[in-house]
Amino acid sequence: MILAEALTEADLLQMLLDKPAAMWAFGLARFGPVVIGLGLWLYLLIRRQDRKRLGEPAPPVATVTVPFRIGEAALLFVFGFLFLPPLALYLMHGPDLKSAPLWLQVIASAIATLPPAIIVVLRRQRLRLQEEGGATPPPGPRRALLAGLAAVCLALLLATPLAVGWTFAIRAVSGETPPLQELVAVAISPESTYEPWLITAFGVFVAPFTEEAIFRGLLYPALRESLVKAGGTPRRAMWIAALVVSALFAGVHANLLAFVPLFALAMILTWLMQRTNSLAACVIAHAAHNALSMIPILVLRFA
Repeated sequence: MILAEALTEADLLQMLLDKPAAMWAFGLARFGPVVIGLGLWLYLLIRRQDRKRLGEPAPPVATVTVPFRIGEAALLFVFGFLFLPPLALYLMHGPDLKSAPLWLQVIASAIATLPPAIIVVLRRQRLRLQEEGGATPPPGPRRALLAGLAAVCLALLLATPLAVGWTFAIRAVSGETPPLQELVAVAISPESTYEPWLITAFGVFVAPFTEEAIFRGLLYPALRESLVKAGGTPRRAMWIAALVVSALFAGVHANLLAFVPLFALAMILTWLMQRTNSLAACVIAHAAHNALSMIPILVLRFA
């Protein structure tokens, strides 16, 4: 669940301007990490140059083995990500899904999406052990953390101008602004005090893991390798798969206002997966993005 687009929607920006504390939080959450990210990129670049100077080869970027055939990947995505959450909510609450309380919606979504995500992670680990044989180990926790933080800084740098530009483009064409995502609107104007914190917890600790496992851990490598086997060049297959999966990622959130910012974020996360072959780095970047995006909303709500 990506919440960043709410922070750059024109009406919310005006609300932030009316509250100095919230505006400071917005600036620090958006642009403070950019400065840190530039330092991380410089550090990684210096380390890479040091390895070359010392004759130590840089760690190779491994080709992600297809975790499932493309048909199996699509089947797991449809049932595990689109069908099971409303089914779980139906079994827990009844046919009137819209009247379900927020906490029950979050629990149903977590129960439904975590098992498919865990299956993907376990399958990736088993295939890595079988086919790589330890010859090309995945990046360690430290490198995955640095790569994820550097990627989220790039995403935050692009999010504000893209979201604002997209908002004004929609207004120019349609004459009105589409509504925010439902969870974003609830976080800004909650009915209960716990709801913003519950949404934050879900957006930081659950959604990044489940969405990255499905989109970057499953769909992207399966589609990319299938295109290569169909006769496409690796570079063309990479771009086609990245564009398709990123559009799908943005589309499943079912919000026109969020589509372009989410698509840009998905492209950055897909690039991160391609460069590092690390699902952990993608989860770190996704979780950090959601956490930093929620800071101004929480400050605005409780200031």
